[in-house]
Amino acid sequence: MRCITHEELSQHKTAASCWLLIEGQVYDVTSFLSKHPGGSGLLVELGGLDATEDFLGMHPRDYLKQYLGESIGQLGEKENEKEKEEEEEEESAPELIAAELEIETAQENEACEEEEEEEDKSEHHPPSTTSNMVLLTQVRGTLAYRNLAPLATSLLTPYEAFYSRKKHWAAKRRPTSSAFTFNLTLKGKDILTHNTLRLVFQSDKELRLDPGQHVYLCGADVMRPYTPVEVAEHGQRVVLVIKVYDQGSLTQYLSKLNVNSIVEGEVKDFDKFRYFNNGVYDAKGEEKWCANMAMVAGGTGITPMYSIIKKVLSDPFDTTRIWLLYANQTPYDILLKSELDSLAKMHPHRFHIWYTIDSKPSTPWAFSTGYINTRHLSFLPSTQATVTLLCGPPPMSASVAKLLNTHGQVIVL
Repeated sequence: MRCITHEELSQHKTAASCWLLIEGQVYDVTSFLSKHPGGSGLLVELGGLDATEDFLGMHPRDYLKQYLGESIGQLGEKENEKEKEEEEEEESAPELIAAELEIETAQENEACEEEEEEEDKSEHHPPSTTSNMVLLTQVRGTLAYRNLAPLATSLLTPYEAFYSRKKHWAAKRRPTSSAFTFNLTLKGKDILTHNTLRLVFQSDKELRLDPGQHVYLCGADVMRPYTPVEVAEHGQRVVLVIKVYDQGSLTQYLSKLNVNSIVEGEVKDFDKFRYFNNGVYDAKGEEKWCANMAMVAGGTGITPMYSIIKKVLSDPFDTTRIWLLYANQTPYDILLKSELDSLAKMHPHRFHIWYTIDSKPSTPWAFSTGYINTRHLSFLPSTQATVTLLCGPPPMSASVAKLLNTHGQVIVL
């Protein structure tokens, strides 16, 4: 089979010649662009890139041969050799971090009381695993809670700076959940707005989901990802908020379900974003840390944001701060508004929210109007320690993503 280098793949990213990389195989989708049900633009945006997650998140594997045909080649050996070299380099990361943290730990011990010194000497070790990364950020949260934030910053800054430059070494040490299927039984249905429903399901299997993680529902011959706003009762009570679209085959199917109807679901190995705790998150398999989260949501794009917000604010030792910019058509379309306002009132220093709607309503409105622009985005922090999450209708996400090019890492959910 022909070997295709990453450089060659990256040159085919236009409507005239569009190649996609899916599970290590390269497909020429140029002739398929005009036939794609979702429009050619979605495929062209992925041209020259690894589209594995985007493709498998929306389609079964058998669609590859059915619609794209045989691959024209596989990613070349040079790319694999490069990845191997990066892995070997990253394996040496714990030794360097250990040396940095020994220095910082000594400084902290001098500042603490005698009793705390003895505890620190026995407890602080170099972060050779991801679990130690979480432990150290918990220390940071505890120190901040005692009004000793500067000391916490000096303790972790070298590690955080190094961690932001290196990829995967810690993530490889955290076991990822395997993909599995399950059945959801509809137990309740509530109308939230004229086109939005709240669906309560009972799962036949325990769903251990991290905030921001999707479940994939099947129906009407399609599969779509949804983020639960709540998973309770040992992972067997799943609550979804969905918007019903006139041309949406799956949302139409879900809206017509009767109580006790069964829907097939799936949890996949990968996800664009999963939040753990204390600022530690996973972005497409790469674990990172942040001090702030900037969120931009539109419509039902609030659902992954809401699950993350609840997780952060429910932990008094999690010092991560959140800014949410939430866009809708009208005030009546704002989902979970009472819940969001309540959280902002309870945590005024940790959670900040701002709304915008398409046009000025006839009733008094204390927030912004108009489509999201740079003026709206000035509400969000843009420091190096900030990760920006974006979720909403595709046109909104595409336009806002271009405006966020100065906001560091931007993850489109």
